[in-house]
Amino acid sequence: ASKTGSPIRIRGHAALILAAQFSPDGNSLCTAAEDGSVAVWNRDSGELERIKRISAQQIRSVSWNSVGNRILATASDGKCYIVGTDTHRIEASPEILALGIRRAEFESTGENVVIVDTQKQVWIWQVKSGLTTPLVDQYGAPLGNISLARKGRESAGMLLVRNQPGQVPNGSAAFEVLVLNAANEVSTLLPHDAQITFAEFSSNGKHIITAQGSRDCTVRIWDAATGRLFKELAYHPRFLRLLALAERDHEFLALIVENKGFSVRHVNNDVEWFSVSLENPLPNRPHSGIGGICGSQQWIVLTDSADLVRRWPLDPVEFARNELVGDHPKPPIAIRQVTLSDE
Repeated sequence: ASKTGSPIRIRGHAALILAAQFSPDGNSLCTAAEDGSVAVWNRDSGELERIKRISAQQIRSVSWNSVGNRILATASDGKCYIVGTDTHRIEASPEILALGIRRAEFESTGENVVIVDTQKQVWIWQVKSGLTTPLVDQYGAPLGNISLARKGRESAGMLLVRNQPGQVPNGSAAFEVLVLNAANEVSTLLPHDAQITFAEFSSNGKHIITAQGSRDCTVRIWDAATGRLFKELAYHPRFLRLLALAERDHEFLALIVENKGFSVRHVNNDVEWFSVSLENPLPNRPHSGIGGICGSQQWIVLTDSADLVRRWPLDPVEFARNELVGDHPKPPIAIRQVTLSDE
């Protein structure tokens, strides 16, 4: 949709679109397709600004750097590519990562790329020099067993979730969230006592919200800078699908989504503000593709298994005014992903 809320249909790819991401300023949309092409569109007009085929294989994910002039694309050929939106230059990751890439993100400065390979080891791709080096933990050992990587906004850093059941070397915790700072050093550790299923930065990057497996129905909120536990919420559903944390003038709101509904809790007082039951269950896809809280922190957006995209005001008085996004009850093809703008 455009910034006015009206839907815009974009056309130009010759193959199935697999990923989409808004630019940091919200004015452009980047999409990637099955034929290895990456395109950039004007958000408000839907006009195609540029399209380029960067790989012979399908592109699985795309993301922007913090400035908005470079796009990182991960392909099924086991490489990731950087495309300059102003120079059209393409740079490819070295062959050392022939094992394949599980996740890739620009680090906070936007100069280097953090890569998690299919063996769950973390690498730093120094784009200028072309070197790729393994990231080490606080004990100097290569950082492995990483199951999730989440990027924060600009200087917030990156979250790395490490789940390593069984015997743990060097005295580290079996389950922990690591915060990677701008110097690509592990600056904060958040230990847990069970497998971590969710970890996300808050809207302004100052806090982190986490949850463990279904046996521990507790949501934890941490200070991102110090690693200190800020708050525990006494309950989350066993089949948790999505977590998000909004911060508004020292007021914390936690979005807790399960399969057929969601609730918003006022974190400061640990009380439920409101809850909504969904007519249709959520689709079976990764939680990053089903919705969340818009960057403006004004709306909750979710898609369901009937391919309906709905939004609710993030406000206890206005939440009942559910609105259908778009002018059609069901698109002609299934929705693969919901991407939210920071604007």
